[in-house]
Amino acid sequence: MNFKQKKDRGLVTMRIMIFFMAMMLTSLNVAADESWVLALDKDQLQIFTKTVPDSPFLAVKGVVKINATLEQVAASLGSDNECAKWRKMCKSTRVLARPGENERIVRMVIDLPWPLADRDAVNRIITERCGETGRVTLLIKSEPELYPDDDYIRAVSDGRFELSPISENATQFTFVMHTDMGGDLPADRINKRMPEATAEDLNRLRMLAEAR
Repeated sequence: MNFKQKKDRGLVTMRIMIFFMAMMLTSLNVAADESWVLALDKDQLQIFTKTVPDSPFLAVKGVVKINATLEQVAASLGSDNECAKWRKMCKSTRVLARPGENERIVRMVIDLPWPLADRDAVNRIITERCGETGRVTLLIKSEPELYPDDDYIRAVSDGRFELSPISENATQFTFVMHTDMGGDLPADRINKRMPEATAEDLNRLRMLAEAR
C-alpha cells in the first residue's frame, strides 16, 4: 500500500468516526428532549412540562410561532421596569441594577390568587445574540439572596427566553421556566394549571407582537 492509499484510508476512517460521534451526540440530545412531555398542542403553540429533581413544581416549556419580526417580538416582551402586558401573574417589576451592558438584575412580584400570599423573585437576566443565526437568548438566573424583602416569600425562578427568526416576518419564541414558589403552596394545583396558563401568556404575547 502506497502513501496515497494509506492517506485515503485514514481520511475514510476519520470521516466514519466523525459520523458515529455526531450520531451519538444527536442521540444524547434527543434523549434530553424526551424528558419533556407534551401537555398542549394547538394553533402553532406547544406546551411541554417535565419534573425537576428535588422540587414539587414542574418546569414548563412553550414554543410558539409568531408572525412578526424578531424586533417586534422583542419589543413586546416589555422593559423590565413595568409589567409586560403578556404576563398575567406579574404584579410589578423593576430593574435593580445593571452590572454589565447585556446584564441586569430584575425584581418581580408575582400575583397569586387569594388566599395565597404573593411572591417575589430576583433574577439576573443576561442577553446573548448569535450573529450567525440572528437568535437572541435571554438567560434568567435566580439570585434569591440579593435584595431581600420581608414583605414577600422569595420564589426561585430560572429559565430562558429564546427568539429565533424563521423568516423575515416570522419568529419562533421559546419560553422555558422553572419556578419554585417556596412556602406552603399546593404544587399539584399549580402544576395542573401551568400548561394552560403558559399558553394564555404566549397567546397574549403573540397578539401583542402581531399587532405592532
